[in-house]
Amino acid sequence: MSALTDLESVENLYKTHDYDGLLRKLTESEEYKNQMIAALEALDVPPTSALPPPPAGIVNHGNTCYLSTILVALLYASPPLLSCLLSPSFSSAKEGSQSSLVETVSELAFAPTPVDATAFFRSFVDAFDASRLGDAFNTYLKFMDLFPAADRSWLFEGTMHHAKSSSEKPFTFISLPLSSSSSLDDSLTKALADAERSIKSPPKSLLTFHLKRFTFCPTMKQKIKDTGNFSIPDTVALTEAAAYTLTSFIAHTGEAEGGHFVACVKRNDSWFHFDDENVSSLEEPKRAELLSTCSYMLFYTRPVDSSVDSGIDGGVDVGNNRPTVPLHLQAHINKRVNKYRRTQLAKSDEKFREFLVNLFALRINSVEKFQLDGNALVGRKVDVKWTSGFFRGVITKFDSELTKFHVKYEDGAEKAYKLHKKDFRFILD
Repeated sequence: MSALTDLESVENLYKTHDYDGLLRKLTESEEYKNQMIAALEALDVPPTSALPPPPAGIVNHGNTCYLSTILVALLYASPPLLSCLLSPSFSSAKEGSQSSLVETVSELAFAPTPVDATAFFRSFVDAFDASRLGDAFNTYLKFMDLFPAADRSWLFEGTMHHAKSSSEKPFTFISLPLSSSSSLDDSLTKALADAERSIKSPPKSLLTFHLKRFTFCPTMKQKIKDTGNFSIPDTVALTEAAAYTLTSFIAHTGEAEGGHFVACVKRNDSWFHFDDENVSSLEEPKRAELLSTCSYMLFYTRPVDSSVDSGIDGGVDVGNNRPTVPLHLQAHINKRVNKYRRTQLAKSDEKFREFLVNLFALRINSVEKFQLDGNALVGRKVDVKWTSGFFRGVITKFDSELTKFHVKYEDGAEKAYKLHKKDFRFILD
């Protein structure tokens, strides 16, 4: 039996906008509900914005937290980095670490379900000395080797002046001791002075600090961990013109020999705690405690200057360029998104009700057949299908005489369509 066997009664409920009655009718049995939820596959709504809530974590495969935290912390910390990873030049790789990295990053950015990054983990470990990868900092150094020199320079590098040799050298991180200072600002000032170095050119995008929490104790013949309070600011200014904001950090919990790495990420003014695939809100004072006593790597970002040529893809404006799913991964990502949505629909009658409203407006596709009030759809966001793909717009007007909808696209263009003549995908806000 189909969920639409009793089509006449369903049509009457829909025409009168009795969505609650429609919900009751279509959920009389689990079979009906499951069939309607399965219809979500037909929507095929492409993901249109990166990093949708809720944020997704990465499944741990025994001892992979050192690598997954690097991925999560960098991805959420730096939008320009995401733009680089999903750019045509980088994402076109067909095999190896680069290819599996693009797939993993696409899943993290667009599909709100835990990511199984086995393929990337394997290719990454195979490409580098596995004995050096059990630490998040060492992994960060190797991770940068995946990027072409131009992208690596723009994303990670700054320049230091070395007074002793009267030379200038690039840097991609700053290591700071904890024992000689009680704050990051003091430790940075002291470290630069002791080494007779100064910042010549600050990083354009990402400023990375490595905190030396681990030291080897000859007496005990083992590694020990410094868990003393270390004051870390939310903003850092390397020069008057280069101010950075803390957007993520990696913390080490547990004992020095072993323990566990977690990532803490700021997103939309809220902090999240990534413990492998388990993601939760990170409230104060827990965030402050982790930052002060357990943080191991700090990632600060600088506002993107859109006037600066990024060097990515011949100068992509990463300040305004919205990352999109690479073409060869769109079907894969859409399947994951739809699976997540079906799971959410099955859990909530209210979400299922909202789905029905959108499903019928979309799939019936005829104003005349159901005598719909077209004006009720004005203001709705839609994706309109063209030969080259879907394009986002908003319904601005309904012409009742011609039964045409006017759609204004994001680029400002406006077109009029017969609803049943064009393939519309209503956005599930």
